[in-house]
Amino acid sequence: MTASDFARVISQIESDGRPDAIGDSGQAITSYQAHPCWTYEWGLALGIIPGLRDTWESYVGALVAAFFRHQIRIRPPIQIAMFFHVGHACKAGDVSWDAAYAARFVAAAAKLGVS
Repeated sequence: MTASDFARVISQIESDGRPDAIGDSGQAITSYQAHPCWTYEWGLALGIIPGLRDTWESYVGALVAAFFRHQIRIRPPIQIAMFFHVGHACKAGDVSWDAAYAARFVAAAAKLGVS
């Protein structure tokens, strides 16, 4: 799985790929359903700054891909997806692991032809 593949899968499971999606009482935006605090924290940590011509969708997409590239050295894609989803690192069996989200990640990856 590439960083671009990961971003496509996250976009699919979070909003069915809809860049205009707004969720979590207005806190989550873009097809990735990123919260402002996640965007700020990981933008700073990874040195990803929005460009003058970036949209929220393109900026958050680049940030999700960079997050994947940063995390893939230490955890598999499904755990990176869960980290993105719950906001902290966890693994199957942990209290915060969302089995339904993990299943959606696997199904979306298969649907998009990503392995």
